[in-house]
Amino acid sequence: MPQDYMQAYEAISKRLKKRFGRKPNYQEAAVQYSQLALELRREGSHTYAAFCLQAVARCERAMADVTLEAEANVEAGQLYLRAELENAALNFSGFDEFCAEAVQCYLLAVDTYISLGRLPMAATLLLELAGSLMALRRPHDAVLYLRKAATLQQIAQSTLAAIHSLESAAETLMAVGDFDVALELLLLVISLARRGSGGGDGGGGDGGVSDEAGGRPHSFSKGAAGVGGAGAAAAAAAAGPGSAGGAAAPAPAAAAA
Repeated sequence: MPQDYMQAYEAISKRLKKRFGRKPNYQEAAVQYSQLALELRREGSHTYAAFCLQAVARCERAMADVTLEAEANVEAGQLYLRAELENAALNFSGFDEFCAEAVQCYLLAVDTYISLGRLPMAATLLLELAGSLMALRRPHDAVLYLRKAATLQQIAQSTLAAIHSLESAAETLMAVGDFDVALELLLLVISLARRGSGGGDGGGGDGGVSDEAGGRPHSFSKGAAGVGGAGAAAAAAAAGPGSAGGAAAPAPAAAAA
């Protein structure tokens, strides 16, 4: 992060801490972090802008505004993915840290929308994440989130959407030669199609795609599947600390090119 922006970030964080027993002004801090993120984004510093947006999300969480928290996390995830895609275009071989951060941001937002009962929105975010992972040539990781999206779509009784997600997952697996798992997914598609034609666009019942006990969604961000080699499911740890202003600014070496 450029020195002047780093100083601005640290100044906002310090003001949150030094209020001598008074309640921290999270609203003011969120606005200031957002402005800093906007300026960094304009300059092309996508990873540092994302870092500031994660601070915005923590402020919104402290104010119990979960919708704005989710929106900030999604925007941060998108910026991390953009930085990862730029690195890939330059054939820069990094440690996938931006991709791991992006996944965690998306899954935090997914958890929020699930808690609000907005399963279609949560599924949409998983599909968006899967598409970006495909662009990064991580097909097995993309399939993981396509299947999770199908789970939510089925629970939301959107059988046609679940079928489409499973078909996309199967096509992705066939493209990389993983025909056995692709066949399993296509059999699920047939099962869903049969039940859908027999009982409307319902998503419940046996033989569905839900991988959760009782057909209920769970927290995707806890123990989140990370992004690695083919079929990898390593845990992606959350980067930010629990408090809104307690994160130290990232080292300049971590910036995207």
